[in-house]
Amino acid sequence: MESSEIEGIARKLDRIIALGGAPVDTGRGEFLRATTELVASAQGTRAATLLWLWDPDNALLSLSRYYSNVTPEEHIPQLCRVTAARVDGVWQVGLRHQAAIAAWAEKHGLGIEREILPIVLTDRKGSLSEAESGFAGVLQILSNRAIPEPDRLILGPLARAFALLLQRSRDQRQIEALHLMHSGSVAQTRHRWLSLAAKTLCKITTARACVVFLQEHDRRLRALASFPANEHIESHIAVSNSLTGLIAQRGKGVRILDFTNPAERKKAFQTTDYDAPLLQALERDFLGNQPLRSWLAEPIVIASHSTAVVMLLNKGSALHLAETFSKTDELILQHVCSFLAGVLPGVQMYRAADRISRLALPDSLDTEASRTQLYDLLRDLVPGMLGAALFRSEPDSESPVTLLLGGEEWTSTINAPGVARKIVKGDGNERFHYLIDVDEYATLIVGLQRKQISGYEEKMLAFFCKEMSHVLRAERSIDEVRQQKVQMRHAVRAGLTGIIGNIKSVRGMYALYQRDRKPYFIDQPDFGESLHKIDAAAKKTQLILEESRFLIQEITRASLRVGSIVISRLIREVVEGLKFEAESRGIAIQFNNNLPILIEKVQGDHQLVELMVFNIIDNAIKYSSRDRDVLVTLGVDRTYWWQLIVSDFGTYIRPDDHEVIFRPFVRRPTGRAARTRPGTGVGLAVSRSIAEAHGGTIVPASHPIEDSSSEIAFTSFTVRIPRVVPSLLMPGEGSLPE
Repeated sequence: MESSEIEGIARKLDRIIALGGAPVDTGRGEFLRATTELVASAQGTRAATLLWLWDPDNALLSLSRYYSNVTPEEHIPQLCRVTAARVDGVWQVGLRHQAAIAAWAEKHGLGIEREILPIVLTDRKGSLSEAESGFAGVLQILSNRAIPEPDRLILGPLARAFALLLQRSRDQRQIEALHLMHSGSVAQTRHRWLSLAAKTLCKITTARACVVFLQEHDRRLRALASFPANEHIESHIAVSNSLTGLIAQRGKGVRILDFTNPAERKKAFQTTDYDAPLLQALERDFLGNQPLRSWLAEPIVIASHSTAVVMLLNKGSALHLAETFSKTDELILQHVCSFLAGVLPGVQMYRAADRISRLALPDSLDTEASRTQLYDLLRDLVPGMLGAALFRSEPDSESPVTLLLGGEEWTSTINAPGVARKIVKGDGNERFHYLIDVDEYATLIVGLQRKQISGYEEKMLAFFCKEMSHVLRAERSIDEVRQQKVQMRHAVRAGLTGIIGNIKSVRGMYALYQRDRKPYFIDQPDFGESLHKIDAAAKKTQLILEESRFLIQEITRASLRVGSIVISRLIREVVEGLKFEAESRGIAIQFNNNLPILIEKVQGDHQLVELMVFNIIDNAIKYSSRDRDVLVTLGVDRTYWWQLIVSDFGTYIRPDDHEVIFRPFVRRPTGRAARTRPGTGVGLAVSRSIAEAHGGTIVPASHPIEDSSSEIAFTSFTVRIPRVVPSLLMPGEGSLPE
């Protein structure tokens, strides 16, 4: 081989290498043109290069594009179905003896010399891919002259360079599909995501249109998004037994090369039935009344109750002769649908959670407007809902109440939460009631026509119930505050009524004095009794107002004025202050200090701790039987918390009332004598708040005395409080080693 021939081959190889790195959007066309020019380098040579791409699923080759130096590109539909097979490691392509190719080549003077170059893709390491997965198609070279032997040396590198370009092109399309993942966020709507996906798929696959159908509980497939956008998109509905419906049911995509061929549809679906009205609407609104030729569809399983079908219609581009969707198009669609299957549940959950978190009822649940708002939200969270209700069992209520939020009336009783109960209505249709706990006092019941709810629905209902628990807790707090205010108003009014009534009696006696100018009214027994009642009523009213401020202004750990307290001295001073009251009822207070002197200093709010101790001992004096002792014992428990036990022989407190007595203005002792005892019903509530603010507890206990002929019980209140307030506790402090 002469040096000039070697130099010519080197120049052609340099051009081939440059073409292998050309931009993917123009690289294929440039490569075919350059290949034709390299083959037709001799003057007067007619040549054409055809690119055939392999479809492994259908075992055929489709003409993608070609370049000829003697004729412009034209559509050759006869050349779209050619087979290929691997025989003894060599690809045998049925192009040589294809009559249509021969006729076309003869027409343009290209029928003498033909070369077929298999295009085999390699993996990232440069080795050949496996058999069919590596075969991507062929380059067919037609020429009216034999290719010179020196030029034949470049055919192998030519095929490998084009395989590299084809691989880069496919990778680029995959990258464009990946850009979809970074173009949105979970805060966007489902419709926005699907519209963006439709636009991206049309660009990458050169589809004429993309339509996305959504199927939920009613099993009807409604078009939700499309590209190009169409204002009548929601009018496109696919029935469940149509081809679109079968894809949703089977959960597997389908690619049909020739939709007009019933045999292909039957091969793909085992049926030739399809939605003729839907097809006509798609052709009218998206294809400009052109027939549907090629069809590619893939399902998206969003949740067990929700499936979407993405449908690509008619592949077509000025750069491509093939009118069928390729295997690469199918892989790209699967990749995009797989991504959407991951992101759409998150989008739905984000928007549902955001909507639930913004829940603001116009009024209490007793109003129809609030119940309707809740039910509308529930129907959006769980499509196909037939009814919803709240089963409420309030703390002070003996009979639970079923509050209908909306939908069907309820005829069933409550089962265990999380269990669907089958109900057959009068119309013969089955209903399933699903129960979810809201809190310890309320249960949400939803009625469905199916036995199961999806994991997504379960999460949304759980989140809904969590928000509802806040609403119900707020309602209970408001009711409790309202009830406290009413009771406080009644208590203050009762005190003022006693004061006013007895002042009126005293003023009547004073009027007699002014008339007769004789102070004999002072000796009247009613005078002294009225003054005593005025004094008692005034003190009681003052005590109510004093203790009620602790209910209005909540006692918290942050509000404490913490200092050092000698707890034994504080309790002794309280006992001394209450001795006069105790002795007036024939009661002796016995104080036993068992607290070691080394740990008698504790931390706490001196004023509040003194009030708590006063209330508990005063309560024991008031409810103790006359001529009985009240026992006050100070000590330490096993954890070295200081412990105060105040015991008396008096009124029995039932176990059911152990929590009730700590509610403001509630007085629940048993027996007529107990109900006549003085008190406001606030002291124990305030005392527990003080103990809990210090990190402690107050626990009552009451045991009837069996051998007693009267209603007498041994009752005690045990206060346990850490020596150091928890918020001030440092490592190693607050307790002594056992």
